[in-house]
Amino acid sequence: MLLSRLIPTLTLTLLLASCGFQLRSATVLPTEMERTYIATDSRHSLFYRTLRARFRDNGVNLVDNPDDPILPLKQAALQEDYKRELFDNHGIVFNELYTLANMPINRFGARLLAKNEYYDYMALLRNSFSAENLDTVMCRNLISVDYQGYVYDCDFNQMLAMPALLNDKPRSHLADLMSSNIEGSLVAIGEHCYGCTAGQGSSCGSALN
Repeated sequence: MLLSRLIPTLTLTLLLASCGFQLRSATVLPTEMERTYIATDSRHSLFYRTLRARFRDNGVNLVDNPDDPILPLKQAALQEDYKRELFDNHGIVFNELYTLANMPINRFGARLLAKNEYYDYMALLRNSFSAENLDTVMCRNLISVDYQGYVYDCDFNQMLAMPALLNDKPRSHLADLMSSNIEGSLVAIGEHCYGCTAGQGSSCGSALN
């Protein structure tokens, strides 16, 4: 299945590795970290709370996505709850909360299959499809680039090794785009794309509506 692309803006996939990462009293964080997601099994640990507080001090926004096969709650209401609970119980404040739906791929997809929950989650995503999200899904105006310079329609397609369909080559390199106009080019999509179009929508920049 294919979807038409709007004018693209180049975005690079930036990964924050936990190995060797330290704040070390830094007062300014890179702009790429203005939206940061922290994956942890212990959300109440001192390290987790301290790290979140330090990020808040540096103007970093928080990201929440459910760890269960459900859709995230409404972003605005959930943000109010987070701000109230974190401040009242831990003295933590932050700028904004971004809610993301979990994609049924890779580790999360494997866990769903292991628990026999994959097909139920896919049914939830399909049944929650909202056509109004199609105008603002990130693959309409963003691309993802891997460390070798090859181009994908989004981060999730990159994880699934689904290259962007921008020319007659099996996969496109960033260098190929320097002399090409890819406005109106097709976007490769699959079952996982329902994760971006379900409910309030989901993208790297939070809920779509």
